[in-house]
Formats: sequence, structure tokens, C-alpha cells
Amino acid sequence: MKRHILTVAFLAGMGFLSTAAFAQQACIPTNMNGSVFNIICPQTCIPVHFQVPHVKNSSDYMVMSIPYAPHTWVTPGGNEPTEIYVDDKFSHLLSLPFTVCFYGSLYNNFVIGSNGVVSFDQSQADCNNDYRLDFGPATPGVPQPIPHVGAGTCNQTNDRKYPPLSIMGPYHDLNPSVTATTPDRKVEWRVEGVAPCRKLVVSFYHIALYGDINSVNTSQIVVHESTGIIDVFIENKRLDQSGGNPWNANFAILGVQKDNVTAVPVAGKNCSVWQESNTGYRFLPSGAGSKFLVAELVDFSGNVIATADTSTVTPGLLD
Repeated sequence: MKRHILTVAFLAGMGFLSTAAFAQQACIPTNMNGSVFNIICPQTCIPVHFQVPHVKNSSDYMVMSIPYAPHTWVTPGGNEPTEIYVDDKFSHLLSLPFTVCFYGSLYNNFVIGSNGVVSFDQSQADCNNDYRLDFGPATPGVPQPIPHVGAGTCNQTNDRKYPPLSIMGPYHDLNPSVTATTPDRKVEWRVEGVAPCRKLVVSFYHIALYGDINSVNTSQIVVHESTGIIDVFIENKRLDQSGGNPWNANFAILGVQKDNVTAVPVAGKNCSVWQESNTGYRFLPSGAGSKFLVAELVDFSGNVIATADTSTVTPGLLD
């Protein structure tokens, strides 16, 4: 004889979340809700193991690989910043219905750069999104990794002017004005979910590389409310294969940046030559101070069945 126990909801509470317990489970995914466990009589209990992201202060980040699981790339109701359907341009200033904590400060406005960038620096609105990722005409092909902001002005596009307070997902020289090879190209942003677990989803869908319009790229940046977690999903990040010297030396950057001093790039992708498909990355707030409060197993009525013990064996995760 076997007795079946349905695990209804594992709630991983964080110090910055709503006090409404059932709203918290979507913010901190356990991938355990609705699981069924078989217990052989006369056994009365079994250990249950799961992991949640160990969210801390956003003064720093750590990066980890995650499964490739993008949100819907484009939707009929998504917002389309058509002003960046030109080469090397930032969007108008855009507003969020929730606040994002990024590198220790709070923001509810952002801009989208046509070269695969999201920035919380309001001064970038309607500026040019510089394409140059090397040291320029004097020393072409020498990479300029992050952290780097540079002294370029709003109107410059050839001076290695990287945006501060930015998510580079990835940052490379795209050209969304091209439709000859990508007639369905679209840059879209939208907000999904309900408070306090909403998400900003920004998609760069079927965008041609500037130096090779047959090189079509698709990526997505997802910013999570309350936790401050940032996910990047890459369906295709391709190289200039048009022949001769590749445009912009085929450099690309995947990472987050605060300023000239502080940045967290993905290893091997900090202004280097790389290509890949169907990958996912997470930038997890990892400064001082854990945001974890409690993890509980509850029944359909919300009654607490058990409270979890935790350990930090795996970097970036609570076991």
C-alpha cells in the first residue's frame, strides 16, 4: 500500500516581499509546487530537497548559467519603441509600474538601446547607443572590456561610450533598421505577472548584425520585481561572416555594469569574440546580507506543515 502526498506550495519568503504568503511563491521559484511524493507504509515522513536563488543586496552580482527558458519573444500587446529602428540609438525614457533595485539604487524608468542594451540611466534617453567596442581607428581590434563608461557625448557613436547602470544582453553592433533579411524583426518590452512578482521582459527579436545582415540575432532580458534578479536568454548570437575583416572585430559583451569601476561580465564574454545558441544566464544580487526569511510547506488551506532548514553548499543557491 502506498500513501500519496501532494505538495501544494513551497513558500520561500524574502525580506523585501509582500506579507501575502501565496503571492511569494512565484517570486522565488522552487520548481516543486504540485509535485507528488509516494510514501511506502508504515513510513510517516520523507526528506524533501529543493533549491531557491539566494538573493542578497544588489550592491554586487554573481552570474550563473540557467536553463534556456525564454518568455514569449513577442506578443500582440507588447510595446514597440520604434524610435530605435535606426542604427545606434537609445529609446525615449520608458516607465515601469514597479521599482527595480539595481546596484543598490531604486529605479522605475529605463531606456532600451538598439545594440542589445537596457539602461536605468535616464540621461541616455534619445542619445546615440555607441557601437564601438574596441579602441578605435588608432588601434582597431583591441577590445575595451567592462567596466568602462568613457567620455563620449550623447551624440557620439564612435568613441567607446558604454552606458552606465546597464544590462548588456548581449551588447554588440546590431542594426534594427534592416528588414530585407529579417522582415519580422521587432524590439519589444512588456510587463508580465502581478505584484509583487512582475517582470520586465525586453526582447531583441530577429535583429540583423550591422556588419552582416544575414547574421540574425535574438536575445531577451528579464528583470524581476522584488528580487532584482536579472535573466538573459540567447536564442542566437551570431558573428559577422561576410568575409574580410569582421565589423567591430566581432566583439560582444554579456554582463551588467554600474560605472567605470564596477561591473560583472560573463566569463569569456567580456568584449571578446563568441557565438552561441539556446543559452540562459542569471545575474543574482549577491552583496552583503541575505534577504531570506523562511521556507515553509503548506497545505491547501495555508496551514504550515513543515519549516525548512537551509544551507549554502551551492554558490548562489539556498539548499
